[in-house]
Amino acid sequence: MTFKVGDKVRYDYEECVGKILEVKDTDPAEYKIDWGYSHRAPEWEDIKNLVLVDEEADRALAAQLQSKINEATSAMEEAWQAFSAAREEAYKRSSLAAMSESGLVNLKDFERTAERFGWSSSSLHC
Repeated sequence: MTFKVGDKVRYDYEECVGKILEVKDTDPAEYKIDWGYSHRAPEWEDIKNLVLVDEEADRALAAQLQSKINEATSAMEEAWQAFSAAREEAYKRSSLAAMSESGLVNLKDFERTAERFGWSSSSLHC
């Protein structure tokens, strides 16, 4: 992809938006970019990791992402409510941990799922 003077760009991994001030016709092309820092002069950058800022595409993607995040949030709320309900029910006679250790209930899949997503399975029993 090539950029032209006046294009707004950013690195694919950052939020900071810069503006192309000059283009050097080299291979690969180099771009003088003003990143908007008052304490830093515009810098020459190559095209690696630069993407064109497309606010309309960003808004459309954000809407899709937010929909998926909302769906995930609802699913997590339902999952934790169901687990909490099971834990409360177990406390009437014992605990989920004790019932699992005695082989009456199987928590291994739930614990593995929690651990796979970065949670500590030991915290499930608190």
